[in-house]
Amino acid sequence: MKLKQMTAGAAELEICENQFARALAIVSGHRKMLFLVLDLAGFPSEYAEGSLAVICAQCGLSSDEVMMVCSGTRKGPVTSPRYGAVEVDEAFLKDLSGKLPHIASDAMNALNMASVGTYRASMPHIAHEGRYLTRNYKVVNEWMGLPRNEVLSPEGPTDPDLDVLVVRDLAGEPLSLIWSYGASDHFEKSLAQAVQEEMDNRFGRHVPCLYLPGCGANVQFTYDLGKTVGLLADSIMAAQAMACCDPAAIIDSVKKNVILPVRDYFCFQDQAEIELKYPEGSVAFAQEIEALKKDGQIAFATTIQAVRIGNFAIAGFPGNSFAALGLELKARSSFKTTCATGYCNDSLGYVMPDKSFAYGGFEGWTARWAKLSKGCGEFLTDELSAMLKELIAGHAQ
Repeated sequence: MKLKQMTAGAAELEICENQFARALAIVSGHRKMLFLVLDLAGFPSEYAEGSLAVICAQCGLSSDEVMMVCSGTRKGPVTSPRYGAVEVDEAFLKDLSGKLPHIASDAMNALNMASVGTYRASMPHIAHEGRYLTRNYKVVNEWMGLPRNEVLSPEGPTDPDLDVLVVRDLAGEPLSLIWSYGASDHFEKSLAQAVQEEMDNRFGRHVPCLYLPGCGANVQFTYDLGKTVGLLADSIMAAQAMACCDPAAIIDSVKKNVILPVRDYFCFQDQAEIELKYPEGSVAFAQEIEALKKDGQIAFATTIQAVRIGNFAIAGFPGNSFAALGLELKARSSFKTTCATGYCNDSLGYVMPDKSFAYGGFEGWTARWAKLSKGCGEFLTDELSAMLKELIAGHAQ
C-alpha cells in the first residue's frame, strides 16, 4: 500500500494588540486536522459554533477535524466572565467570529510537504500548586495571603510535562509547532506571545508556535515573566530538536456533545467562607449569584474532543481544568504521549475534581467562571478517556 505524503500549513492573524489567532492545518491521506488557537481568556461556544460552521463549509472539513483552543490569558478583551470584569465584550467576539474562517482558509491554502514529531520534556521547577491546605481554613489560595502558623501542604499535584509537537518541511526545518504546559497565565503580558517572540529570536526567523494551556487551574508559575519565558523556550527548543518526525502519521479526531449540570446557586453557601478569606470579594461574588439566577440555566451543553496524531494524543476539557484531572486522564491513556488541554471548544470556567469542592477556595466559590457542578470533572475525564480508547481502536476505520 502506497502511503500518501503528509502536508501542513500555518497562518496567523493579530486579533488585538500583540495577541494573535494561529492556525495549523495537517493533512495525511484522507484525514485532515485544523488546530485554531486564540490568545484570549476564552471563546464561548455560541461564537465558536458559528465560526466552525463557516470554516467547515469553506475548507471542506468536518466538525471533528477542527479543534479550537484558547490560551487563557487575562490580557486583551474580556471574552469570558472573570473576577473584576463584569461585562463580556460581545462586539469583539462577534467581529472575531467572522474573521476566523479567513485564517483557517489561509492555513489550508498554505499546505506543503511535511512531517510531524513529538517529544515530552519535564519542567517541575517552573511552577507550583497555588492552593494550600491549612489547619483551620481548609484551602487558602496563595495570592490571597497565607495565614501564619496554618499551612499544612499544597492541596493537589502539578503536572510537570511540557509537550511539543513540531511540524517540519522536507529540509527538516520547523514550519510550525504546538507546545503545552499546565499553569495559569497571570502575567502582565500574554505568555503565549512572549514565548512566540523568544522562539522567533532563537530560530532566527518566524515559526508559528501554537500554545495549548495544559490542565493547571490550580497551578502558578514560580518566576517572573522573563525567567519563565526563558526556561520554557529552553525546553521547547530542546524538545523540538529531539523529536523524530514521521511523514505518514495517522491523524484522527472524535468529538462528543455532553450536558453538564450547574452548581446550586440559589443557596449562597460560600458567603461565610468568602467573608473570612477574601472579604473584599463579598460584593462581587454576591453579584455573580444574582447574575446566575437571572440567567436561569440549570445545565450547559458543550463539546469535548480528542485528537490523534500518530502515537500522540490531545484531549480537550471545555474549561480551565485542575492538574489532577489531566494527570488522571494521561495515566489512563494508551498513547505514548497524551496532552491534556483546557479551554477547548468552550470556556465554561473551572473544572474541579470532587475533593476540591470540599476544601473551598477561590475556584470553589460559585460564579459565572466557577459554575460547573461537583462531579463534572470526573465525568469529563471518564468521557475523554473513552474517546482516547476509541481513537486507539481505530475510529477512522
